Amino acid sequence: MSMHQAFVLAAEFTNLGRVEEAERIYRNILYVHRDHFDCLMALGALRRRVGDLEAAGNFLVNAIAVRPDIFECHASLAQIRKGQGRFDDAIAAYGAAITLRPLNA
Repeated sequence: MSMHQAFVLAAEFTNLGRVEEAERIYRNILYVHRDHFDCLMALGALRRRVGDLEAAGNFLVNAIAVRPDIFECHASLAQIRKGQGRFDDAIAAYGAAITLRPLNA
């Protein structure tokens, strides 16, 4: 199975609510390609979905390191940090998001 096929399968598992299987596949992809942006984003969303805000935030920080130009990464990180009560970090992430898309402010 190619990396792309594995990613598609993990996304399908996520949509079906088969979170553990999806996460295992995403992590296997990251084991081989640690800077796989889509996997980092998917794992961030998946961990957020199950309430693990710390891991979700860490995955998004890694995604931002790979692609700092993606508004959605910064906006999602801001929401996670706000949910954690880390308001200074949330403000910084919102600021980065607004810098990328000022009209979304």
